[in-house]
This record gives sequence, C-alpha cells and structure tokens, in this order.
Amino acid sequence: MQKQDTFPSGKPYTPIDSVAVPGQSLTRPKGEYNWEQPPQHANPNSAIAEIMDKISTPKGMGRMFALLENGITVVTMVDAMVLSGFAQGKFNPNVAELIKPDLREFIMLLADKAEIKYKKGVVKPKDNFDKTLEELQNKKGEIEDMMNPKEPADVSDEEPIEDSNEEPKGLMLRDKPESLMERGDM
Repeated sequence: MQKQDTFPSGKPYTPIDSVAVPGQSLTRPKGEYNWEQPPQHANPNSAIAEIMDKISTPKGMGRMFALLENGITVVTMVDAMVLSGFAQGKFNPNVAELIKPDLREFIMLLADKAEIKYKKGVVKPKDNFDKTLEELQNKKGEIEDMMNPKEPADVSDEEPIEDSNEEPKGLMLRDKPESLMERGDM
C-alpha cells in the first residue's frame, strides 16, 4: 500500500489541488515579472555584446567548455542562454531570435580555438504547418490572379517608369530650375 502525499498542514494532497484556477494569473500586480518590464536591450548588437562579454571571461569559458565536452549541443546551449536572458528581462523575444545565429557562431569559434570537440545540434527546420501555410498563401495569390485578370492597359500601368537622364527635346526644352544652394549666392 502506497502512502498518500500530504501538505505540510497534514491535509491529503491531490493533483487537482496544484492546478491554477482560471484567471489566477490576473490577480497579481502587473509588472511583477522581469519580462513584463521594458527590456534592458532593444538593440540586438548591445544584447549580444553583453552575452559575449559574460562568455569570454575565464569562468564563463570554463563552464561553457565543460558543457560542450559533456555532450551539450551548441544549439541547446544558445537556446538556454537566450531563454535565461529573456526571463531576466535583458531583451525581448524578437531580439532573442535575432542574436541566436551569431551567438552559435561565436561559441563554435571559441571552441575551435580551444580545440574542444563539440556537437552543433540541429536548428529546428520548418514544420509541416509552416510549409502548408506558405503553400496556401501562394495558392491564394494564384486564385486572386485568376479571379481578377489584368487588362493589357493595367499591366502597362504597373511597369516601372524609368528615369531617363536625356535632355528634353523640342517644345519641352526649358532651363533647369536652380535651387538656392546651387546658385551659390550665400
């Protein structure tokens, strides 16, 4: 017979007791979490510079190389670093996604210089949903073209007008207007 888990108060514990009540997250004051505040870095360059500075310390490189030697992939390590930075309010998710490729390259460069063998890992390829969505968007464009055929006059209107550097001829010949800066009066 298994012993039933209990709360510190002695009441019996059931899994349903640990489930959040709908709307419970709305009862806490807004701005309590770091990711609810404005990020410290809105620019990907400053965000990656801070991470690279932390990694480049002897202590940071020692930890990173130990993880790489123990089989942690570069992709997994970068994902963890970026998630941690987001959770601490360092940057927003958009900046996080932008810095991932450069951060992976930096870690692989450091590992190569230190002659550490590492596994790159796999960046998640597009899943079937993304491919299907692209196909649907392409089909939608084709169907719109079929439903609204363009007249020959419409097609010529869409062609870009080329800016020619030729001087106007005949009746269209006039003096070029001069601006104040071109005159040199000032």
